[in-house]
Amino acid sequence: MSRILIVDDSPSIRALLGDKLRRAGYDVVEVADGIEGAQKALEVSPDVVITDFWMPGISGLQLCRLLKAEKATQHVPVVLLTATEDRKTRFWARNAGAAAFVNKTQLGDIGKVVEQVMSEGSFLSYDEVDVRGLELHGAVQERLSQLLDHLLFDSVVAGQVRQLAGNVAEFEDFFRALTEVASEIMTYRWFGLSLAEERKCLIHTHPNISEEAVREAREAFSLPADVSIELVTGEQPAATKTHRTILQPVMHSFAPIGYVAIGSDRKHSSAEDDRFVRIVARELPVPLELMRAMKRATTLASTDGLTGLMNRRAFIEQMEVERARAERSGFSTAFLLLDIDHFKKVNDTMGHAAGDAVLKGVSAVLKRFGRKSDYVARWGGEEFMVALTQTPVAGARIAGERLRRAIEGAQHELPEGGFHGVTASIGLAIVSGAWRLDAVVAKADEALYVAKSRGRNRVELSEPASQ
Repeated sequence: MSRILIVDDSPSIRALLGDKLRRAGYDVVEVADGIEGAQKALEVSPDVVITDFWMPGISGLQLCRLLKAEKATQHVPVVLLTATEDRKTRFWARNAGAAAFVNKTQLGDIGKVVEQVMSEGSFLSYDEVDVRGLELHGAVQERLSQLLDHLLFDSVVAGQVRQLAGNVAEFEDFFRALTEVASEIMTYRWFGLSLAEERKCLIHTHPNISEEAVREAREAFSLPADVSIELVTGEQPAATKTHRTILQPVMHSFAPIGYVAIGSDRKHSSAEDDRFVRIVARELPVPLELMRAMKRATTLASTDGLTGLMNRRAFIEQMEVERARAERSGFSTAFLLLDIDHFKKVNDTMGHAAGDAVLKGVSAVLKRFGRKSDYVARWGGEEFMVALTQTPVAGARIAGERLRRAIEGAQHELPEGGFHGVTASIGLAIVSGAWRLDAVVAKADEALYVAKSRGRNRVELSEPASQ
């Protein structure tokens, strides 16, 4: 015979429910408050608990949380009774782990509700209630206090994880900030985050064991050989053996987008370690998506839509940073202002689609040409700008000529079939020490005019730019 525990401070409600359920063939136990209800639930092992939402002492909501945190009762469906139908109450019921939510005006249906929760487990989701691994001890009030401490800890950790993305823009910086939180809470040999879309994996470990940690992380994440692991080292991780790996998927839209893992240095890692990894994995999708959105917005704002190169505004902003760096170092910077020869003729004779294809083709040449430390931008129309950092005059001349030949030798596929090649004229300006971008561009433009007047498809060097 299935046993039902009724917890309600109203004698009339207990009597009404008890009578209905006994006549339906259930063994019914009745108690008048939440503390006694928690004790009785541990004693009699009920199949279903029915409790009032609001009661003196501890509420039905707190009782539900407590029962879900106890290993002996976490599987027991809890039905919450309420006199109100407001959304807030239903929200709290669902997130406390309730299997069902019944208005007291509908107590006549309690038999059907009990049958349903016993057969189906629940019809209100409580996936957000994470009570796995909790070990509560002592009397009911002490257990409830422990549970509230656990939930407060969870909310603080979750809040810190969510806030990290608001302070950083790059995945690597986010991970470094995350390790600061993780190392405050756990002792581990290594802590790692792997994201499939970025094809990146970072781990935090002690410098003395980095090789072993990388090997263990690669195995734990099942990483392909072509995915590299970036190390963040520090003194916080323990330089000891890994006794257990804790791995949790990062889920988004019901599919894993990555994994969080730690290599625990303890033979029997604590339940808190598992809990922390689960919380991080659960909270990561929001800050990660926020960072991706910010990155997309930044990319759109700084990128030329046709060519994918840096746009003029972004180039000017970046040159402010580069100018300050060049002034400190004393190195010279070379600027190449490039104009596609006879580009108007391409548009006039073959159409703007062909012109766009040529612009994309020349941009592809420029992308291959630049070093990681150089800056390449679409300056406007058929003009492009290249800034070569730490480049003297001789190196700039060679680079300009190499770029000119590369453009001359390229053939660009047209949308209506066939290929078309173009040449470019390049004006070169060299600066060192203190300089202003507008003065440098003016000098490069003068050199470009000379290149055009001398027959095009050539590189011309300007006089030194004014300081």
